[in-house]
Amino acid sequence: MSASSDGSIRQWIRDGEPVGEPWRIDGAGVSSIAVCPDQTMVVSASADGRLRLWNVKGSSMVGNAWEGNSAPVRCLDWSPNAREIASGLWEY
Repeated sequence: MSASSDGSIRQWIRDGEPVGEPWRIDGAGVSSIAVCPDQTMVVSASADGRLRLWNVKGSSMVGNAWEGNSAPVRCLDWSPNAREIASGLWEY
């Protein structure tokens, strides 16, 4: 998986070929992504502080963007049981 400042997320196969079309978000570029432990979901973060949950198999966003971060998100991680997501912010 890769994230881009153009607001896209892309899946890749091992030999460097892209899988399908990129996933796109409106607004700010994607600053970080994290794949859940069972590899069925991806969480993405953007410079506007929003988090988005994605279904890997369906290549689609699940629900609406999550808001609440007070600064751009720099890093993400899933809990081992995939029930919680931690986000780290850029502190100015």
